[in-house]
Amino acid sequence: MKYKIRDTQFGCRYFSNGELFDSLEDIRLQLCSFHSVDWSGEEEEGGKERDINDLTLTEILDYGEWSIEDEDGNEINII
Repeated sequence: MKYKIRDTQFGCRYFSNGELFDSLEDIRLQLCSFHSVDWSGEEEEGGKERDINDLTLTEILDYGEWSIEDEDGNEINII
């Protein structure tokens, strides 16, 4: 199955003109890279800054207000 990323913050536009991704992990990595410039470095216990690349798919989707659809436009629920 292929997936696309939908921007839920700005009128449901698609990330990268609707580019299709082969896996959910590819989406996680792409969004981590995309948001690395605006990542505030949320702190973990002990005051250490959390690396954006350690975020789960759900966390990075929430951070950027994204959702995922399959190639037919059906929303994919990430648990």
